[in-house]
Amino acid sequence: MLTTLLISLIIVIAFGGEALFGFGGGLVAVPLLSLFLDVHEAVVLVAIFQFLLGFLVLKNFREVAWSLLPPLLVGIALGVLMGVKILPIVSEQLLRVLLAAYILAFLVKTNLAPELAVTRGSWTGGIFSGVVSGFLQGCLGIGGPAMVIYLKGILSDA
Repeated sequence: MLTTLLISLIIVIAFGGEALFGFGGGLVAVPLLSLFLDVHEAVVLVAIFQFLLGFLVLKNFREVAWSLLPPLLVGIALGVLMGVKILPIVSEQLLRVLLAAYILAFLVKTNLAPELAVTRGSWTGGIFSGVVSGFLQGCLGIGGPAMVIYLKGILSDA
């Protein structure tokens, strides 16, 4: 009972934050949920909520940079397929290490090297960023930061 309440609270706070700030639900939820659930279960639970939260973009569809989507969608589809295929094969311990390494790399990049850019403005850059984000989403449930790094670079250049 207490575990269910804590899991529910984590989801509400994490995805409330994502609704407010645009990303971060998985980044907050997966590590905290993995304290109570198997990482595989936490990733699946987070993926369900992120899919549902995606419908919020529909209210702002006029402000979406639609021209950036085709290469990203191709990459995300490929990456998610790879991540989902790897998820049941990879050990719980390795997933935790990957999760910790990814969060650490994101924090280092954001705080110590914000000028570090990804190849941007091309189909190759979009597909690459989509694959990385999709893979991380598929196996860790936190592909958002990789996409934010890519899109922040593109949109700040515009």
